[in-house]
Amino acid sequence: MVIKLSELVSLYRLNIRGVLHIGAHYGEELDFYLACGVKHMLFVEPLPDNYRHLLDRFRPLFEPFDAYPAELSLHNASKQLNIKALNLALGNSTGILPMYVETVNQSQSSSLLKPKKHLEQYPHITFDDKVDVKLDKLDNLLLDPIYNMLNIDVQGFELEVFKGGSQTLARQIDYIYTEVNRDELYENCCMIEELDKYLGELGFERMITDWVGGTWGDALYIKKQLAPGKLRQRIIRFGFTKRGRKLFRLFGRKRCIG
Repeated sequence: MVIKLSELVSLYRLNIRGVLHIGAHYGEELDFYLACGVKHMLFVEPLPDNYRHLLDRFRPLFEPFDAYPAELSLHNASKQLNIKALNLALGNSTGILPMYVETVNQSQSSSLLKPKKHLEQYPHITFDDKVDVKLDKLDNLLLDPIYNMLNIDVQGFELEVFKGGSQTLARQIDYIYTEVNRDELYENCCMIEELDKYLGELGFERMITDWVGGTWGDALYIKKQLAPGKLRQRIIRFGFTKRGRKLFRLFGRKRCIG
């Protein structure tokens, strides 16, 4: 995550009951979730090698488990911790799709979409392999209502995932943290304006965006009825600017925002 989850929880007063993480990779955000007191997590990762790394990250927290099942449910009673994992891709259809895979960036840039300007922006990252992955719709998972935050990083395929999960998003998701694009890094990848329009129709509003990659970045969307007032939103956005961070360090963030 480009923007620290702990900062988002504090600034936007997020009440996260459970996290659904789509495009989980190796589960790097696990410690962030734990630090924020999240006890219910579902990680979805399509690539088999990534999925094995993901499950290995869970092992220190639970009783020993064997092999790498495509669907896993773990419970730690003493920590009241529940973690599930699925070896699966999500989109707006079902079936089998080829995934363009690279290894230079530990497959973090791998996508169901063919790379385009990504090859120009990051010429050292080459997509030398294709792996067939199982594809399903988010709405078909029939999620436990405990999951009210979605963290998604699927390299330009976000809108397809949202379309296949519209009922889930409308019914139970309060917060969406997603990668966004303003250039075609992958062929036909969704642009941020498309996400704003589609998620807006489902009742979400974009709060903050960090264009860390220039052509790509991360954004937080919140259900409109849970979003802070416009003045607080402006102050928070200012706090993420260079000048704002300096001011907040000088006077204290809580004193500036409340």
